[in-house]
Amino acid sequence: MLDINRILVPFDFSEHAESALRHAAELARMHEAKIDVLYAVEVIATPTIDESGHVKLRTDNDPSVLDPPRKALERRLEALGIEATVFVERGTAAEEVRLFTERNEVDLIVIASHGISGLRARLLGSVSRAVLEDALCPVLLLKSHGRSLIDG
Repeated sequence: MLDINRILVPFDFSEHAESALRHAAELARMHEAKIDVLYAVEVIATPTIDESGHVKLRTDNDPSVLDPPRKALERRLEALGIEATVFVERGTAAEEVRLFTERNEVDLIVIASHGISGLRARLLGSVSRAVLEDALCPVLLLKSHGRSLIDG
């Protein structure tokens, strides 16, 4: 039998991510596991010119940037009736998932695919593909369309 104690769900507030969260909640119930939900806030760099005419990149390091998504995610979990620990980190989603799994004993990542492919996926990148390639633990990748393992 699988020994699943801790499940990570990368979240982006999409209906696909909610489906992944519902699947993770069912798996957590079956295995008496803990759920961690991770949201990544991408850092935006703005070019500025200093007094000497050098171009520098300014990033928004204000910690309050992380509060609105944390509160929104906590409200969403409450509305869904899912008990989980919320983590909001600054960075790209795939990289933050990798770092989280390096720092924590994650047994399973449950992530949804948004269904983009081809040139669009290559240009925009695919978080689920990057997570699959870099994962340090098993990954349950849920397609954005088709049948579900659970009702609802």
